[in-house]
Amino acid sequence: MIALSSMSEATDQLLENNPQLDREPSNTRVKTVNLLSASQEEIGEFRKTVTQRDGKIASLVHPYWQEDPQQAGRDSEEEFYGSTNLVYKKQRDQYMESCINNNIPLVLFEETTAIDLLPQKLPSEAQGTVYVIPTKPGTSEPDSNDKNPWNPVANLLRQAGVKHIVLGGLVLDFNLTGPVQHGEYLDKYQQKINEEIEDLKRYGKQLAESKGTSPAAFRWLQKNVAPIHCVGMAAQELLKAGLDVSFSPISLWGYYKIKNIA
Repeated sequence: MIALSSMSEATDQLLENNPQLDREPSNTRVKTVNLLSASQEEIGEFRKTVTQRDGKIASLVHPYWQEDPQQAGRDSEEEFYGSTNLVYKKQRDQYMESCINNNIPLVLFEETTAIDLLPQKLPSEAQGTVYVIPTKPGTSEPDSNDKNPWNPVANLLRQAGVKHIVLGGLVLDFNLTGPVQHGEYLDKYQQKINEEIEDLKRYGKQLAESKGTSPAAFRWLQKNVAPIHCVGMAAQELLKAGLDVSFSPISLWGYYKIKNIA
């Protein structure tokens, strides 16, 4: 894990060399398409780009979460996000710009209340289409009325020909040994997280019997790790739905573990 002092030095250097990072990006040249309410024509365009990439897509879960002070919550968290994540933000914007400009299918999981703000947040040099899946506040769970909110998403992605999702986003971590231990902030979610981790481990044992089903996920499942938090929970649900999942390094919290895991 890199020291915060090193991150601060990198941040200072980025600001000095790239003063434009201080400004809020604004881009209305990118079309945002809500996949859960898309027209048949829009779904057809999505399917076409997925086919061109052999079923492999890029996806980010809540990539802008820390940039909304109301979402950041506590002053200490807001200060942390504001002072140490400029490296992440630069990498995120470059990654998104590359996907959009090169017609690589990019799906963003974004809170329903924040979707309207996306045009002001997307990279200023990007031009193309971004696909969006609305989520409930504070979770990667899709904002759907279905009994299992992940069913409509998984069905839509499979029908579009998606086979492999390269997943990233701000809040990702991995449980490497046993039950996750959180502080007071996440205590109420502890039991649910542990149950989902155990469920994923059971799925991993089944997967180990057929490596060809999800070869990318098998590489990290066999290391007995379970992804957690918003990105991790999305990975678990998408994997259980039959989609292969790997992780991109576009994550502030999980980057250094991803290098050693996936």
